[in-house]
Amino acid sequence: MRYPRRQTEVPPTPPVREPRSSAMPREPSSADPHEADALPRAALAALWQRASAASSAARFAELERVMTEASALAVRLHGENHAETARALNELAYALRRQGNYAAAEPVLRRLIAIQETLEGPEHPSLGLLLDLLAAAVSRVHPGRMSEVKKLESRAAHLRLRRR
Repeated sequence: MRYPRRQTEVPPTPPVREPRSSAMPREPSSADPHEADALPRAALAALWQRASAASSAARFAELERVMTEASALAVRLHGENHAETARALNELAYALRRQGNYAAAEPVLRRLIAIQETLEGPEHPSLGLLLDLLAAAVSRVHPGRMSEVKKLESRAAHLRLRRR
C-alpha cells in the first residue's frame, strides 16, 4: 500500500538580488585602511589580466587603453615613484611603440626613465634599454634632434658596458 506524500510548507525563497556592477564598487564596511585599498588593488589586478590577454593576442590598441587606466590607478594606489607605476608605464610605452605611435611613447618613456632613475639610481644598467627605446622614439618623431639621440645612445652604451 502506498502512503500519500505529506505536504510540507516550503519556506519562501529570498528575493533575487541584482549583481553589483563593476562600475559601482562596494564601499568598505569598516574604517580599516587595508580594506579601503582592496577594491583598487583588485581592479589593478584585473587590469593586469586584461593587459596580458590583449598583449598575447596582439591587440595593442586595447592594451594601450588598459595600461593607461592601470598606470593612473597605480599612481593613485602607490604614488608616482613606485615599481608598479613604472611597470604600468613600461607596458603602455610598449603598446604605443607597437602601434607606431612614437610621439605618444616619447613622454611616457621619459617619465618611465625618471621613475627608474629615482628607484634604481641614474647609473643602473637596466636604464640602458629604456634610453635606447627613447632614442629610437626621438629619432622618429624629431629627425632634427640627432644630437639628443646620440647623447641618449651614448649613455645607454655606457650603462650596458657597466653591466659586464
